Amino acid sequence: PDDKFFSPRTDREGENYGNRTAFVSDKYTLLLPQVMWYPTAVPPVWLQASKETNFTDYTLHVKNPGGMTVLSQGKPTREGDNVTFNNLQNLTGLTLCIGNYEKRAITVDSLTVEFYTYPGNSFYMKYFDEWEALKKDNPDREKNLKEIFYECKNEIEYNTPIPYPFKYFKLIEVPSSSYFWTNKTSFSDNNSFSDNIQPEMALFWERLCRVQSTHPGTFSKDPNQDESVEEYVLYRQMPAFLSRIGIKNIFSNYNSSLTSDSYQGIELIFKNMINPRLSESKISPKILNHFAEKGLKGIIAEGYSREQSSAISLKVSHLLGYLATITTWDSLNRFMHEFNERIRFQETDFDSFLEEFEQRFGQNIKPYMDEWYTSHQIPLLTIKDLSLKTTGKTRIIDFKVGNISETDGIVSLLITDMYGAITGYDRNYLIKPGEFKRIVIHANIEHRLELTTNFSGILPNDNILFSPGEFPFSGPVPKEGVTPIDRNEFYPPGEIVVDNEDENFQLIDSANNRKRLADLFRNESDQEYVNPQNLKANAWNPILEKGMYGNRIRSAFVKEVGTGQFKAEWTANLPEAGKYEIFIYRPHYTTSRRDIYTTDFPGMKNYYTVYTPQGKEEIILEVQEGNFDLSNLYLLPEEEAWVSLGKFNLPAGESRVVLDDRGVDHPFTSEKYRYSFIQLVIADAVKWVKEK
Repeated sequence: PDDKFFSPRTDREGENYGNRTAFVSDKYTLLLPQVMWYPTAVPPVWLQASKETNFTDYTLHVKNPGGMTVLSQGKPTREGDNVTFNNLQNLTGLTLCIGNYEKRAITVDSLTVEFYTYPGNSFYMKYFDEWEALKKDNPDREKNLKEIFYECKNEIEYNTPIPYPFKYFKLIEVPSSSYFWTNKTSFSDNNSFSDNIQPEMALFWERLCRVQSTHPGTFSKDPNQDESVEEYVLYRQMPAFLSRIGIKNIFSNYNSSLTSDSYQGIELIFKNMINPRLSESKISPKILNHFAEKGLKGIIAEGYSREQSSAISLKVSHLLGYLATITTWDSLNRFMHEFNERIRFQETDFDSFLEEFEQRFGQNIKPYMDEWYTSHQIPLLTIKDLSLKTTGKTRIIDFKVGNISETDGIVSLLITDMYGAITGYDRNYLIKPGEFKRIVIHANIEHRLELTTNFSGILPNDNILFSPGEFPFSGPVPKEGVTPIDRNEFYPPGEIVVDNEDENFQLIDSANNRKRLADLFRNESDQEYVNPQNLKANAWNPILEKGMYGNRIRSAFVKEVGTGQFKAEWTANLPEAGKYEIFIYRPHYTTSRRDIYTTDFPGMKNYYTVYTPQGKEEIILEVQEGNFDLSNLYLLPEEEAWVSLGKFNLPAGESRVVLDDRGVDHPFTSEKYRYSFIQLVIADAVKWVKEK
């Protein structure tokens, strides 16, 4: 290999390093718990949420290793030709590595960090040997060393449920052909599993292959960053590298074990409780139907997908939201972490958590937990009329929420960070079946906030993110609080809405064939909602997006501009004759492929036809100038998304509105964004409102 690059590609399709799960020879040995090289009481690998963990006080004797380095967990002692390792904590398993290694080590306070590399690979440390701050003749060396040590430790411990739990941390170089099994769909990525990480150890492939393409001895100072090469390696490169090999597992998978006869999988449920994260995958109707069929109790016993993992995370978020209605989030979070600290390196029955919760907060939550764990019912929480304003340092969030299901729902205002961690459940509201409420929140303008219905059958499951921008408030500031409202305020009487999910909505293709959404999903190779990045040409594409209209499923059909041959049709059955104003729902929607595609860039047009007793009337809607936003984080307020087609005298009975796929067939340019925009035609909902 040349001096700078030894692996031009890091993916396995580019280079084949081999896949060996173990090494046993007189020159090198590497044995992980997963190959069961010593007697064990429980399986060392789990493929589903329910697992059994055994904490054991091990002593390992290695006879006559010769001049080679012997590495394992615990404190080593050498007697003659033999090496003995004694655990400092009860452990879940043992790793054994024997080979020729060069060692670097440092101990600060009670933690010893050891770095083992193959002979000749001194390039890892060349920066630090030349670093002025750590030279032996520097009078501030010890002070600098301690500061650097804790800076690195803090970087690695960021967003972990506990501080580093062991007395040793050994980074060990292993052969490039080593195979480490990784399960990143196990419950959630937050609780995934990787063989690279073992108690007290992080195993990395030779010269960082598979995770790093640049030779680790050729990092250079970034001219755009005010930091040295050493600082770059320690504070950015090394934490990123450790993250890629799964360092988070060392903070969660090896230091405690919760068991329960009532709640299978409670160990991983609790790990998600003490370190909650935002769901990264969209939930499909198919997964919700699976939940309705089996409940959490049935789902958690399976080996499942990333999407199922996200649904379970939302179910846990629902539980946290409920617990935070009993006490404050700070008190709840403190209690959970104190409990987690007390149960380190031992097996603990979850009943003790329930008992201590009742002692601390005065409420027995076991009946609620039982219902939460076994129920097959799914809350249906829908949010309407959301507005966001700011005044001074206060963000005023005003919305209506309704529960149209037969089980309790929880709506929460989350404090999050840019990395997807939930740092607080700032507000939490229990919404009983059939309840409708107006909620006004005065929140800190400096927080990154997201509004969520937690585990709910309303799709998509995306949270509503409140961007940090200011939206000046005018008029009197509404008082913070919760006000019960009548169902008619949520679903105004006299309005007839036909959504794209309804029976009275149909798509018409170029051959004049008509299809409903259910027909489309049933007949076209089990098609479901499509990824907006992969829209089919010359076809209506069903998509799920939070800005769309829908009581339960917020979806719409989108299509690139065409010639008018593809159409969408809404049919309403009017109960009585009269004058009706007809509205179409045109949400803000943007996606990108080679170009930017959007529904509502100023100047774009939509072509609707309203059928009346006098015949048919074509209405052309042109998007007016406004505050166009490039991102889909911007939700167009519902009252702005409803656009009037006009008022019409209509008889009782059938009334039809048709949209065709014509529009503006040339790209729009924007000096503000420096992009070209191509029109998407969107078919969502139509509303008939009778004049009084």
